[in-house]
Amino acid sequence: MLTVRFPDGLSLTYRSAVKVSRTEHHFMLMNERDEWVAMVGTNCIVEASQPSDISNPNRNPSSMVRWVLSHLRDLPGYDLAQLKSALHNFNAAKRRWK
Repeated sequence: MLTVRFPDGLSLTYRSAVKVSRTEHHFMLMNERDEWVAMVGTNCIVEASQPSDISNPNRNPSSMVRWVLSHLRDLPGYDLAQLKSALHNFNAAKRRWK
């Protein structure tokens, strides 16, 4: 997987590109079979990185709760209101439901 960062700030990730070769004026991005994927100018930055790991927080409720707690200020008010209503019958001091 190769990421190209353009001078204007745009960045594109080419998942099938795994090789890069440089000519005088261009970078040529190619896949595993040496087939052309893209050509970009040499004023760009080409970065190689490992494919990202996809995690599904739905598998682990504790990690979902930790994520919500760390992003409370980023959540929309409607979602926060629903969360507060859902926790209405929870006694925080005793750490159990009423």
